[in-house]
Amino acid sequence: MKLKEALDLPFGGKYMHPDKQRYVENLPSHEKDVVTGMYPNLDGENMTYLELITSATYKSSVERLAKYLGLSLEAMHKKHPSFSSLYNIILTNYLGTVQAEANYKQELQVLAVETVLDLPEFKIIKEMVAAGMLKIDARLDVPDLRNAVTENELKSKNGKLSTSEKDTQQLATEFVKPQLDPEILAKRSFAKTFAQGNAVNKFYLFHLVEDRLKQINPQLPKMYGIVCAGTTMSYYGMPMIEMSKSFANSAAVGSAEVINDGEIKARGANFPILVHEIVKGIYNWLTYDVATQKELDRETLDQEVLELMSGQELYNIFLKQIKVKDQPLIPFIVKDLLQHPAEVIKKVNAGKEEAGKIMPLLVRRAKITYILYKFVDGDYDDLVPQIREKLMKMPENEIDVIYAGGEQAEDALQDVINNLQ
Repeated sequence: MKLKEALDLPFGGKYMHPDKQRYVENLPSHEKDVVTGMYPNLDGENMTYLELITSATYKSSVERLAKYLGLSLEAMHKKHPSFSSLYNIILTNYLGTVQAEANYKQELQVLAVETVLDLPEFKIIKEMVAAGMLKIDARLDVPDLRNAVTENELKSKNGKLSTSEKDTQQLATEFVKPQLDPEILAKRSFAKTFAQGNAVNKFYLFHLVEDRLKQINPQLPKMYGIVCAGTTMSYYGMPMIEMSKSFANSAAVGSAEVINDGEIKARGANFPILVHEIVKGIYNWLTYDVATQKELDRETLDQEVLELMSGQELYNIFLKQIKVKDQPLIPFIVKDLLQHPAEVIKKVNAGKEEAGKIMPLLVRRAKITYILYKFVDGDYDDLVPQIREKLMKMPENEIDVIYAGGEQAEDALQDVINNLQ
């Protein structure tokens, strides 16, 4: 028996559609199994971890929209008592951004990529792009969902693939009870939720280039703010809708796709949405190899609902555990974390003491991975395992010297290599 509402929402959650509230508080069993695999239990709490992080993300969305509208929370709730009363404002500003950007698409596409790659978190990705290891195809354009699949399409596809009653029965059974590794499903769910949450947080990067945007249109930053906050609120304010390909094509404003091992394709209807999709694409590229093609083939657009509603706070909890000076290592930390058991991911998601025991080791391992990537050339490929082992045993201050680069770092690393030969 619950003593209070599980979701802790300001003003009773007037902007959250009842469908979404029921969805989070009574998660479908097939999704609950995956969530249980990556989220910690909250002993003594009257809400689940999912309810906790969803509440936090909802609150920040409401507060941000009020700020961009120039209203207090109380004034916004009084003037706009439901999400539907805000929808026209959000839509009008969205259309205004698209119109304002129309003659500046090429400039804004370049600026979107630069804005993302200039963040400390993407320092390593910027190096990879410069070295030709990764290509980012980013455009202000309609989303490309040709390769996306909805839940209904997946069910339909299973039916169409069968060539006999036996095949049909086998496929139907597999769909209802997919024989997929729960460990991999939990890791992949974390990877996707982290990517979505990170990308939602990056909606507001337009403030970093506000002066350049005001040269295009002085009202652009304010319009972007209303659109971005309104978009995140729509994750909660819109009803649960059975996804179809036609609906997805009509409603979607962005897309991100990993084309191959070395290319990301991002499309966005306006500048902040394009930034969002670039970030999502980068992390999809970094983490898609955690799953087999069998798991990837079962991912659908419908699953993004939960990822968007909870991912922002999940990312915030993770980021609080990383020192500012170590933020360039985040891609390596995430990739390494996904090589650990799902129980380790649970502890990191819990934050506080549990994560405090794990994160320093992940940061250390990430530094060493960066050193091997950046400073150890192909002549020493055969020695990489031994170099890694030796570096793991070195004091932290010596690791930091090599990680910082420069002549002193080269000498120190060469000493390590010489001692192994």
